[in-house]
Amino acid sequence: MLVNRAVRRLTRADIELVSARDGVEALDVLHAQMERVALVLSDVNMPKMSGVGLLSAARALGYTGPFSLMGALPEGVEPHAGADGVEIVDKETLLSRLPALIARVPAGA
Repeated sequence: MLVNRAVRRLTRADIELVSARDGVEALDVLHAQMERVALVLSDVNMPKMSGVGLLSAARALGYTGPFSLMGALPEGVEPHAGADGVEIVDKETLLSRLPALIARVPAGA
């Protein structure tokens, strides 16, 4: 599975991972551990709260770090990174984008 391969690559890069089963749990984890979170990588489609909903709630909590939304992008929507730290990543290109995602993690995080 694609996500499992991504997890293995991130672990090999010495990045501590925290996972959640759905958007609500992800928000709870973020709220409890915000000072330790250097990057949020979220699926666009999740149970209980979408990735876009999680992004909005995370920003409302005060999380200002990088946030990557991954999913099957609609036709005509290109993967991109915005100035606000939000990046849209096509699931099909996730593994090839991992080095760039890792580079977004602040030094010492």
